[in-house]
Amino acid sequence: MEKVHTENFKLEAHYCRQIHEKGGVAIFVHNNLDFSNIDIVQHCKEQDIEICALKLSFGTLNICVLILYRDPSGNFSNFLLTLKHHSSITIHIHTTVHYLWGHKH
Repeated sequence: MEKVHTENFKLEAHYCRQIHEKGGVAIFVHNNLDFSNIDIVQHCKEQDIEICALKLSFGTLNICVLILYRDPSGNFSNFLLTLKHHSSITIHIHTTVHYLWGHKH
């Protein structure tokens, strides 16, 4: 993933699969933005749940960005357990939480 270059953006958070090909998640951040990484790689399990996260700072406003992916062949129960764990952490840390969900058909 480090080979991808986009003008004015840097790869700042990512998870790449080690065993299976063609998978993982990434967050590219514009060069002018203030951010800090959130280390959650230890919760990744190939195909079950692949996640990365960071916190963007805009003055007194902080926004946590969490990117996750579950391969259709992954373990859905494991995905839900990990997601529940991170949702609880997010809700306890921040007073306002917004989720944007998407999936591949």
